[in-house]
Amino acid sequence: MPDGPFNPIPIVGSNTTVPPTPIPITRLTVHVVRVKFGGNVPTVEEDLADAQVEIPEIKFKKKTAANGKVTTNELKVGEVTVKVTKKKFGPVPKEGEAFAPDTVVTEKVTLTGSDQTIKIQMSNGSGALVIKVFDGVGTDKPLGAVDVTVAGVGTKPTRKDGENIGQIFFEDVPFGPVKVSGRREGYGPIPEAGKEFKFGKVTASPDPESKHGTTTVVELHVTHPGNTIKKIEATIKDTPGLVAAPALAGEAAAPAGSQRLKSSTSSVESLASNKPVVLVRGCNDVTLTVTTDPAGKGSDWRVKLNENSGSVPTITPSADGKKATLKSDKTGSFQVIAADGESKVIWNVVYVHVKPDLASSVAQIKLRKSTFADNGSNANSVRIRSGQFATGNAAFEGGIDVTLVGGGADKKLGTDRINIHMIQSGVVDTLAGNYIGPPTGGAGPPVTGAGTETPPNLPIVDCNGPGGAAPSPPNAPHISEADGNSPPLIWLASSFTLTNLGNQKFRAFTLDSPGGGFPVRHGGTPPKAAHIRTVSGVNGFRTGVCATSQDAVNNIVVQADMRWTADFSGNVTYPAGTPAAPALVPAGTAATWVGTTHGTTGDNTFAFVSEATGGQDAAAAGFRIAGPRFNSGPGQVIVWT
Repeated sequence: MPDGPFNPIPIVGSNTTVPPTPIPITRLTVHVVRVKFGGNVPTVEEDLADAQVEIPEIKFKKKTAANGKVTTNELKVGEVTVKVTKKKFGPVPKEGEAFAPDTVVTEKVTLTGSDQTIKIQMSNGSGALVIKVFDGVGTDKPLGAVDVTVAGVGTKPTRKDGENIGQIFFEDVPFGPVKVSGRREGYGPIPEAGKEFKFGKVTASPDPESKHGTTTVVELHVTHPGNTIKKIEATIKDTPGLVAAPALAGEAAAPAGSQRLKSSTSSVESLASNKPVVLVRGCNDVTLTVTTDPAGKGSDWRVKLNENSGSVPTITPSADGKKATLKSDKTGSFQVIAADGESKVIWNVVYVHVKPDLASSVAQIKLRKSTFADNGSNANSVRIRSGQFATGNAAFEGGIDVTLVGGGADKKLGTDRINIHMIQSGVVDTLAGNYIGPPTGGAGPPVTGAGTETPPNLPIVDCNGPGGAAPSPPNAPHISEADGNSPPLIWLASSFTLTNLGNQKFRAFTLDSPGGGFPVRHGGTPPKAAHIRTVSGVNGFRTGVCATSQDAVNNIVVQADMRWTADFSGNVTYPAGTPAAPALVPAGTAATWVGTTHGTTGDNTFAFVSEATGGQDAAAAGFRIAGPRFNSGPGQVIVWT
């Protein structure tokens, strides 16, 4: 290539070689902020992330970063349009204007050629409230620890100390009228002249209004009667059918059908120094009674979390405030407070959740047929067993794992005072011996009859026993029977085991092998000349895992249950050469039961009795508590036909 000067190359489409004048390019930063109002500061701006910024002239669209900013370098000098959107946000309303959410904020910007930043304000349609609570009609006694609720926003307590005692600030309060209320145990609204005082929340009236650009100040005034709270006493209903529990030392006698729980005279919240009463979640309601000075006055009742999270059980005071009823459908530790102004007594309680693992029961349920056998029938009676009382050889085996969830920060408090049991009721009994004999007078149809095992009062208690003076397990409730005070539970080692699996988890296991029997000859009154030839029918059972607390031993709470049936259907055979039915069997001829359609059937898993509450009183759940027992003399009844 030769040396020398070069001629410029013309621009494409042009004959000139003169370079064009550059078009000015500028940088624009859009800073989107949210305008809010809070505390004693009238106006606050905060960066608004994820706001959509659009500049139509250059087809620019991008969301703001955490600092509320977005920048573009692609703009020419001149006027552009900036549009900003964000869900639930809109333009900051002017005085008297309504807020318009989900509205585009548009601003025209003239670009001069230098770097520029513009700020665009948005609003989510909310202002701020400061709530001040006072004890009395004046403003000289600010009251801390008052739970203030702003509807739709939340609940916060007023400050107990510092320069803002008795106050609490709320931001993000939607524009317009809003309902505000305050609640502290021991206080209530100041009654109008001539009206009766009542404990409870105080409500701002008329409704204060949240406004743009203003922090609205709301005052609430409360009062109290001025009585002294001395004591909280507690009782719980027994599971019906149990013998009365022993009296609680140092406490007044309980009403009939109830047992006394430990009372409290302490105002201390600590679970360590103000020891809680331990109950099983899902137990019967607790009745609480307050003692005051002067005597006979009512109090304000409230329940709060105590080293616990979640929600609190419902408490329902009586109309006069002297009593209250506490539900038991929550888990953990709680403080029940009876208060009048600053005077209060705290009764701590732990509801331990005996939490069944239903899936664990599937592998533990065994329903057998091979274990059925004749049980030593002879010339006088036919005897049948469905199995033996040994694991692997029982007609029915059922087990389930449960975890104890208690109170305190570690969820262990109170779990050591819970006893896990199995309970069972007989719910069906159609077991029958079927009899045939020769026709009366030697002619006509054969004589037929049946003996049906029909226990009274189905469902009927099916438990171990008798219990005697000191039945096992310890701390078990008792039923009264002629043959001793027996727990209405499956508790003998041959049919119940409880295995500690660690980490507050236990395995409750039971087994059963019911049996039946009938006389070889019809035993009605008068007896028929007929001998047993077949056996039919079933024994049906309902088995549940349950628990009691050592603080309330007479309330049995069932968590989960299942049903199963033992079918004893079979033929009764006699030695070869014995005359066939309807002929009578010669005296002294031994009988033998041989199964046909026999076997055990039932549910393949345990199911919750009351999942929402965590359990239910055994009697209310349909289990039979009081005797007679299925396996005791009064429970064995044969009806002859």
